[in-house]
Amino acid sequence: MQHTLFALQVFLALPEAGALHTELKKHIAQAPQSQGFAGKNAYYRHLANLIRPWTSRFERGVWDYIEDHEEAEEEWKGWTQGTVADALEPAGGPGGRGPYRAGRENMFVTVLALLVKGGPSDAFVCERCRMPDNQMWKRGALMHLIDGVSMLNFASVRADAIYVRPGLGAGAVSEQELGEEHYQYLRALVP
Repeated sequence: MQHTLFALQVFLALPEAGALHTELKKHIAQAPQSQGFAGKNAYYRHLANLIRPWTSRFERGVWDYIEDHEEAEEEWKGWTQGTVADALEPAGGPGGRGPYRAGRENMFVTVLALLVKGGPSDAFVCERCRMPDNQMWKRGALMHLIDGVSMLNFASVRADAIYVRPGLGAGAVSEQELGEEHYQYLRALVP
């Protein structure tokens, strides 16, 4: 079976987005071990509803839709393994808050979907990602994409994931870290 990938990540400043961070962690912790397709839609609809009021505070972000199967599989592995490793780093460690990690702190939320290539969800995401270049890095465009995840036909979604940092022991991402090579893929978002 061939796959495509949709990936999205947004960063918000802390402590301003602390309430969102708390709600997102709670939402993820309450995710059922398994749920039907309608349950997945409701779960992602609630996620979008939690994030929507914070759209004007999205500072950095990235999104991607990858149509090539091999690249989609590699990016899925990279995002999931990299994000989990990032989330498990202890605060104050190489990616955590320490004496050399200065500046304002940030949180992020990552949403990933590995889609059955040519399926209804793939077609929907492909169409939703079509936007003029001058819209791609607007905050509202990223929210539009987050909203779209709640409308997927989960019968044609192979896998999905949500990550939030700080979480699982990892600290917030410092402003200094955001300037390092590890985060060079991020784009500054505009109103």
